[in-house]
Amino acid sequence: MRSRVSLAAPKAERRIRVASVPAGHVYVRRLQQRTRANRGAIRLADPHPTGAPSTSPQWWPPVMLDPRWVGTHHGEFDVFPLHFGFDAQSPDALAELVAELERWGKPIVYTVHDLRNPHQRDPAPHLKDLDVLVPAADPLITLTPPGGSPPLSFTA
Repeated sequence: MRSRVSLAAPKAERRIRVASVPAGHVYVRRLQQRTRANRGAIRLADPHPTGAPSTSPQWWPPVMLDPRWVGTHHGEFDVFPLHFGFDAQSPDALAELVAELERWGKPIVYTVHDLRNPHQRDPAPHLKDLDVLVPAADPLITLTPPGGSPPLSFTA
């Protein structure tokens, strides 16, 4: 079983630094505006994907999902909320991301927006991604009341 990591800011005088994936998505921006607890947080901007102009608001594909980005920038954030944008990642790539976040003691706060990705015809790839992300989440957030403990596997 994973050890749980405190989501409190490391020092009372320092605000929590948040690497939301994606920070530029309308859901995350609205959450920032409407949640009092988040107003004191420092939210990192989405890094520009390779080839995107520096003036572009483009966040896809999310650069923060690259384990190398985490390895380079781990000192700049305290928590890693994940919302969207991982559907182009393989389960193996997500497992590498999870391992790198765990290496640096960075908790993943995963918000389950969809149990079935509405942008994919075949639900199998998304379910395999959930098999990686749900057990790694610390905590797991659902947008509907949970019906009990999350299943151990979505694809079994």
